[in-house]
Amino acid sequence: MAWRFDWITSWDHVWRADFVSPWHRWILESPTSHVFFHPALVRAWVDTYLPLRRMEPRVLVATQNGCTVFLPMVLWRKNWKNAFQRVLIPVGYSDYDYHDPIIVGRSDSEVWREFWDAFLQEVCKTWGKECDAVQLPGVHEAVARSDRFVDQGELCPRRDLGGFKDGEAFLASLRPSLRGDIRRQERRMLELGEITHIVFSADEVAEAVDSLGEFLKVHAARWPAAYKAPGFHHNLIRHGLPAGVVHFSLLKVGRDIVAWRLDFVDQRCFYAYMPAYRPEYMNLSPGSILQYYCIREAIQRRLKVFDHLRGEESYKAGWADSADRLCVLHPTMNSLGSVLRNASADRIKPALIKLIRHRQGHGHA
Repeated sequence: MAWRFDWITSWDHVWRADFVSPWHRWILESPTSHVFFHPALVRAWVDTYLPLRRMEPRVLVATQNGCTVFLPMVLWRKNWKNAFQRVLIPVGYSDYDYHDPIIVGRSDSEVWREFWDAFLQEVCKTWGKECDAVQLPGVHEAVARSDRFVDQGELCPRRDLGGFKDGEAFLASLRPSLRGDIRRQERRMLELGEITHIVFSADEVAEAVDSLGEFLKVHAARWPAAYKAPGFHHNLIRHGLPAGVVHFSLLKVGRDIVAWRLDFVDQRCFYAYMPAYRPEYMNLSPGSILQYYCIREAIQRRLKVFDHLRGEESYKAGWADSADRLCVLHPTMNSLGSVLRNASADRIKPALIKLIRHRQGHGHA
């Protein structure tokens, strides 16, 4: 039986209650669900980028013989700096780590191969005249069952939490040096004052927003090159905290806030997204202590996985027991216009970056 593809191209339709209701159900029932396609996080991203980019919804619901695949995407019409390229991208794109479609029903390798073959044909047929390329990163290897996917070159460390009854049991599972450092730093913190782990609740949006500014300031000082779209993190709090999918927490020693975390959570998994700590407390390892407290809370909530998301940064070392590999799908259209725009975009952006750096190096920018 052939796949049927239904495309939603109106934001009003996307946010309608009669569409959001089955959307929630698909997430709950899907073995490939993840927090990044939750309606609240989709809304936070869309509300942030609609004023910044020319984007139109291309939200896909595909069905075949009792199987449903949901993949929220947008058609991004880029500006002159990118040769006016038109790209079909997933909601969340570079801000969110995973873009696996949500599937309900069969989810074996054969189904995924059939779906991706049909998906590529459908995109060419329906959007080939409006779209120059598809960029679908962040798809787990188990889902990327097509020869058109390539290894993204990124691993996602994770830790299975299912076998731990409490935080102490988890701590005992860590290598001795890491376990000893956490216990030693806790003792050192207690010498300075009471340790408090504060997790903002669903009805504390205003309080969370009040703490967000200092958190973002400290994070920017530590990672100055990390792009932060205007209002994005406020939108995460505004939409995600009441929905129960944003986990915003901080660590205090006495009266001083020493570390923050902006993370995500769903019914199965804790997603470690964005940490920051005050550099003047670095010798107390506040980031590690706050991460341990979040893991301890995840175990109390009976979550199954602590997902460190993309990248194998040094601060994740020792906390994971496995890793997932990510793949990317990047087909291009073969019309003359698409070929020219894609080729121009590949040349223009690097040339602009080179020019800007050259001018900065000579004091002109």
